Amino acid sequence: MNLASLQGLNVLVTRPAPQQQSIREAIKSLGGHAIHFPLIDIVPLRGTENIQELEQKVRALDSYQVLIFV
Repeated sequence: MNLASLQGLNVLVTRPAPQQQSIREAIKSLGGHAIHFPLIDIVPLRGTENIQELEQKVRALDSYQVLIFV
């Protein structure tokens, strides 16, 4: 299989609905089949409480076994 080809592959697209169209089109143009299954909700941080919670999680990164960056 050519690295630039997704021929015959199913690709799970987990982006939110408003942000998934371009990636689905790219997958299709490379011969793949995009399956839209939104698992991610991207929202802005609001308020001090949310920012403090994020800072606490970042400080604890060394306690995680696996990190997934999106």
